[in-house]
Amino acid sequence: MEWLRQFEIDFGKLVQLLAGLAAIVGLLWAIAKATGWLLLRFSRKIAENRDPILSPGLLLPDGAVVGREDDIDRLHDLLWKQDRRSVAITPAVTVKGQGGIGKTTMARHYAKKYGPHYNGVWMIDAATPEQMISSFVELGRRLGIGDPAPAKDYARSVVGALGDRAEDWLLIFDNAWNPRQVREWTPDNARIRRLVTSREGGWGDGFTIFGAETLSWKQEDAPRGKLAPALDLLFKVAERAPGSELEEARALAADLGGLPLALVQIGVWLRDTGQSVAECRKRIETLLDQPIPEEFDYKDSVFAAVSLSLDRLEKDAADESLSEAGRAQAAHGVMIVKLFCWLAPEGLDAELLTDVPHCSVPNPQEFWDDIPGPVMALARDPGAVTMALSGLVRRSLLEARDGSFAMHRLIQAVARARLADCDWPIAAAALVAAGYPGGGAKSPQYHANWPRCARLTPHVSALAAHPPATAAMHYLFNQASIYLGEQRRDAEARRFAWASLKLTKARLSADHRKIAIVYSVLGARLKSEGRPRQAEILLRKAVAIAERNPAISDAVRAIILSNHGNCLEKLAVRAKAKGEAEKALGLFRRAGAQYRQALVLDIKTHGRQSDQVATRVNNLGTLRRSWGRISAALAAARRALAIWRAILPAHDPRLGLALNNLGCFLLEAGDAAEGIALLDEALRIRKSAFLGNPRHPDIVATARWLGAGLLMRGEAADRARAERLCGEYGFAVGEHERDAQMIKLLAVARAKMPSKTLDDFLAELDAKKAKKA
Repeated sequence: MEWLRQFEIDFGKLVQLLAGLAAIVGLLWAIAKATGWLLLRFSRKIAENRDPILSPGLLLPDGAVVGREDDIDRLHDLLWKQDRRSVAITPAVTVKGQGGIGKTTMARHYAKKYGPHYNGVWMIDAATPEQMISSFVELGRRLGIGDPAPAKDYARSVVGALGDRAEDWLLIFDNAWNPRQVREWTPDNARIRRLVTSREGGWGDGFTIFGAETLSWKQEDAPRGKLAPALDLLFKVAERAPGSELEEARALAADLGGLPLALVQIGVWLRDTGQSVAECRKRIETLLDQPIPEEFDYKDSVFAAVSLSLDRLEKDAADESLSEAGRAQAAHGVMIVKLFCWLAPEGLDAELLTDVPHCSVPNPQEFWDDIPGPVMALARDPGAVTMALSGLVRRSLLEARDGSFAMHRLIQAVARARLADCDWPIAAAALVAAGYPGGGAKSPQYHANWPRCARLTPHVSALAAHPPATAAMHYLFNQASIYLGEQRRDAEARRFAWASLKLTKARLSADHRKIAIVYSVLGARLKSEGRPRQAEILLRKAVAIAERNPAISDAVRAIILSNHGNCLEKLAVRAKAKGEAEKALGLFRRAGAQYRQALVLDIKTHGRQSDQVATRVNNLGTLRRSWGRISAALAAARRALAIWRAILPAHDPRLGLALNNLGCFLLEAGDAAEGIALLDEALRIRKSAFLGNPRHPDIVATARWLGAGLLMRGEAADRARAERLCGEYGFAVGEHERDAQMIKLLAVARAKMPSKTLDDFLAELDAKKAKKA
């Protein structure tokens, strides 16, 4: 150490210097850490000012959720924690727990409290693949995302589009079954967080498990100076102070296993009866001693608690000590529970009852006969329906949600288990059928009826789990299939169409008119999905029944013939594309014969200036165009458009169909100016008709033809507009240019084959009638 002395180093000062440097480094580290925390908090604070896109079915309730405040904050920390191993990991938390524990309620309250941290919060009903697809379809339409494809493909395109968005989103997968199901529908984007609720196990890598625990009734688990969470919930619902009943209530909460749903039901019972907690325990013990139905696979305490509430409702309906109005309200509530327990848990409303007397189907009595007299009387009294629903909300058997109501799945399950081997599913199906659009202007094919169809179709899906063999259920399957087909939800539409056929064949004779109708609807469904050969077999059966059964009306017969003709035309076009000229010609002729027969029947039934006649004339136009007879096609298309213009509102989608067809035919005939004008009008009408689906296949098809027509005309302004259409609908300009070139070549090369015009055909028909007369 002697040699160091030559440098005259002051070791004391050196130690002080090193200590100072260490302090500075520590301070810098603390500042860096605090800055990162502040930046994170700042970014979250900015996020709190967002106005998120919310799922329409997402309940944002008032007030706090008792006993779950800390859980909701923990959920947020888990969803927003940063994984330093990979920024590509999509955060996911699975709230796992038994039925009745409040998983969905917790998710909804999380959305209420922390929703502003996201650009969007969307509830995905993950109970079935169909419901999951439907949830994504609804999200896509809300965002204007889309692709003209069947529902499943459309839903996948929505998932892909979400993955490309530089936004924070929360997807709540409610009632999911397994991780594979959720992963399959997860966008590839680390800014999209997943909150899953599930009763099932097996949630491994990629999912943080959040065990939803029952509410504790032990005082040592309570915050200082407060009741245990289970007791806090029980007494808040019961609207009473604990007093001397505290320990008895603790024992009751233990009997109920701390399940929130059971505690709420018992709290309501205590509030409404005024009975002691001890008396309530005796009743619960009595119910638990009774055998529980095998089909009820939830905790016995849930069955006992909900049963106690339902027993109280039935007792009040017969309690002479209550006022007449009070008894009536309870009796009405009993009937509503027995009806609603068979329907979808959400989207329940007064109109399910009040629409029944106004059923617009041709034979409403067929449905009314399945509805008990007291229910029909209630349906005719909207005020009584409103009072009964309010009473059920007060009893916590229903939950009010933004203009409609929801019934917890477990309450539904208990109510169904208590109604084994009953006729209430029959009445529930008739209730929904009485309000479901069908027939004439009320057809599910028409966009004006789609909001009602959208509201009622989830109830059809619920009834499909245990379908009664009735005319009402057949009607629901049939009409919902038509509606779902219009929405391009092909898998669901096909499932309902097959269910309709199975149900109808089990109920009716082989030649019954309803069998023919179902064959025709299912055949049309398969044809639209690109399966014309299978479709033609079913449609041929429908035609054969129509020929054998004189009870089938001319109006129905015309629809059956027209659907068959449409399928034959599709097969003819395929044969023509393969170069099978002779086969194609035979199919074209058969299709034309079916269309003409349908036209004759519709003129006889509805008159010449009718929607039905315009539809058949339009079909003849498309057939002649496919056949290569453009002059005859133009004549038919002009006639169909003239009829529809005379009888329909200016923005009816059927006008869009006629304008689109005539515009396309004119382009193929070389008349770009008139064709573009008509396609312009068609696009405006279709965009108005399909506001909820801006990428509906009909809109996209018209836009593509319009773009090709603009390029075909070739002016600079036309090209600029065509490019804008390409940007709006995702076309490549080159595709439009190829389309335009093909149309030009077709217009030049198309042979003007001599053919009989529609007016000639109608004139001949009149002459034959006059000759017979």
